[in-house]
Amino acid sequence: MNMKEINWKERWREAYQQSSIGKARGNRDWIDFWNDKAEWFDEATLGDTKEPAILLEHVKIGPGMTVLDIGAGTGRFTIPLARIAKSVTAVEPSPKMNSRMKVHLDDQDISNVTIIAKKWQDVILGKDIGQHDVVIAPYSLAVEKMGDALEKINSATRHHACVMTWFKRTFWDYDHLWPILHGGEPFIPGPNYLYMVHILHDMGIYANVRVFFREKDKVFSSEDEIIEDLKSALYFTPSDEKSEKRVNKILRKHVREVTREEDGKILHHGTSMRVMVYWSKSPPST
Repeated sequence: MNMKEINWKERWREAYQQSSIGKARGNRDWIDFWNDKAEWFDEATLGDTKEPAILLEHVKIGPGMTVLDIGAGTGRFTIPLARIAKSVTAVEPSPKMNSRMKVHLDDQDISNVTIIAKKWQDVILGKDIGQHDVVIAPYSLAVEKMGDALEKINSATRHHACVMTWFKRTFWDYDHLWPILHGGEPFIPGPNYLYMVHILHDMGIYANVRVFFREKDKVFSSEDEIIEDLKSALYFTPSDEKSEKRVNKILRKHVREVTREEDGKILHHGTSMRVMVYWSKSPPST
């Protein structure tokens, strides 16, 4: 097939809909999901300087520049970038994520951050926000209409844009557990970063790609906490008490095989391949 004949936006949408994660997500309310995860996410990412450093290796951000952070969470990228840039606009719809980010901003006397409490797809360019010198979307574009999201990012940036995503699905590869928790249904992965690259190419954008590795311990206070985290990550909803007990037993065995104890905490070590897709529209003047 001629590559020019492929509609990559539609291919992304189809692959997303057919994927195990896409089917499991459905019309789930992601604001509630991230409200529930806010405390854990904040503790897991607090003080992480590695990925902001990787971003800055490839995307120039200077003192006179404005940055838009899509899916800002509790400020993992917003806070370090606010120390460099003129200002940062953080788009984050979760009230509890925003609340934690505001605490960090106050504690660190950072006053050049504006928070927009909306989903990216609901943000209106020219009304809610204007153009920014740099737009970033770190691990926040789990969307069905990727073409629309990327076009909006490109419209929002004056100079540089960057999307970070996973080369594979997560740090911790739970995919082998999916059939056990979903009635033998095999795990079907969703569309990967190459779809993004092709969508951008069809927009006349020739993006750069940087693949990098992360290695990290995920920290929990108990086995039960890990089990609940796994069930959430695997989109498992028990049909009855018997089903839940069966799955809890399977996951407890898995947890004991892959974790270690240290200083009263349970650590789950993992590695992942991650991807940064980035491009420039024009060089900044400052």
